Amino acid sequence: MNRNPSNSFSHRSPSNSLPLLTAITGFVNYKTAQGLSQRSVDSYKRILDQWAEYEGNRKIAQITDSEINKYLVYMRTEYVPRRFSGNTRALSPKSLRNIWITLCSFFTWAHTEFRFENPMKSVPVPRFQKVDVEPFTQEEIERMLKVCTYSREADTFMRRKFAMRRPTANRDQAIILTLLDSGIRASEFSSLRVGDFDAKRGKLEIRHGVEGGAKGGKGRVVYLGKTARHAVWRYLAEREDGTDPNAPLFTVRRGRAFNPGTLRHLIKNIAARAGVKKAYPHKFRHTFAITYLRSGGDVFTLQTLLGHGSLDMVRHYARIAQVDVEQAHRRASPVDNWRLFRFLEGPYADPFHNGLYSDVITLTNEALVDIDKMPTEEIYYWRGMAKANLEDWDGAAQDLRRAHLLNPNFLPAGKELKRIHSLGLAASLDDAPNPLFTDLVSSQKSYFETIAGSPIFC
Repeated sequence: MNRNPSNSFSHRSPSNSLPLLTAITGFVNYKTAQGLSQRSVDSYKRILDQWAEYEGNRKIAQITDSEINKYLVYMRTEYVPRRFSGNTRALSPKSLRNIWITLCSFFTWAHTEFRFENPMKSVPVPRFQKVDVEPFTQEEIERMLKVCTYSREADTFMRRKFAMRRPTANRDQAIILTLLDSGIRASEFSSLRVGDFDAKRGKLEIRHGVEGGAKGGKGRVVYLGKTARHAVWRYLAEREDGTDPNAPLFTVRRGRAFNPGTLRHLIKNIAARAGVKKAYPHKFRHTFAITYLRSGGDVFTLQTLLGHGSLDMVRHYARIAQVDVEQAHRRASPVDNWRLFRFLEGPYADPFHNGLYSDVITLTNEALVDIDKMPTEEIYYWRGMAKANLEDWDGAAQDLRRAHLLNPNFLPAGKELKRIHSLGLAASLDDAPNPLFTDLVSSQKSYFETIAGSPIFC
């Protein structure tokens, strides 16, 4: 039996002599071989190189959990970020969490590769609370589209003020409308070619793989509405290479394609001229998702359009959009829509005629009005509409007729009443007795019977 530890794989520890920089190189190669996007690989390398600069090129087995905690504290409290914009504010909680995730991934790989204890098991996760994204408002989008057309007004000596049309007006407006109407990422936008755009159907094809710029290389098809489609067509019509399928769909000077940096710079400049704060390309994606849900779109189609692998982020958008799940279920309930209460038995089997008449639900949930503040004719109108929804056409006509007689100027009641009669769904207006007259006679009869039975006549 061989008792020499040097010949036993389970007792070998090559990581004891492995320098940190060498391990980082091996980890980056491993992530590249996994097929991650170059952007993700670069992010891993940047974070790990920054950490190695702080730690030094030590042996990887010598790094402890307390030293990693110390580094995270340093990044939170003392580190001064170096940004292109010159902003030196502290790292956000999300950035700190990304550092923790990168170190976890690195030490998990090292543990699997070299069989040594993973120090990240004792390092707590930095707290990170998702901040609700703020979409653009319609007014902000309109202001940005407006400033794309003309330059700032020139105020010259001895001349009238004037503003010149910007040579990039069509391009800039097409960019804003495309980002807003498709929800694509900046990297996907920068990778678009003329051949990826179908002007007839408004289809934009995000190509698979690295060349498409999609996250994880997962391509998809998105669509543009009529206005955005026309804006892109108008921009391409003025370009010499507008019919070349291999040309970039949107270009900067000298026909070069956009990249995420130049796109961000363009959006920032347009927003500054329009007086819009916190503008960046990804905010158009947030605006598209939230507006899509608020306009009645479903989360599964949105997941496909955005290219998300899971519903986690889509659920986040849905919470921001304040989608009313209860109201959506009321509209889509199979049991109610198929009117399956007909197969129930008993005096209160029909939920629509059990004393809690559906006009109350209609008033409070669909009309969003306060019944206590309604005039009488509107109450009769909504009762009639509720009965019409249940196909109780005679009852609907009766309540709508009451509303119309109480206030002949209340046009909705008269309009719906005429529609019901024109379709032959209820008795003719001429054949039906006047409900107000009937009620009046009934009340007067009851009054006289009461007087007649009083002691004064005995």
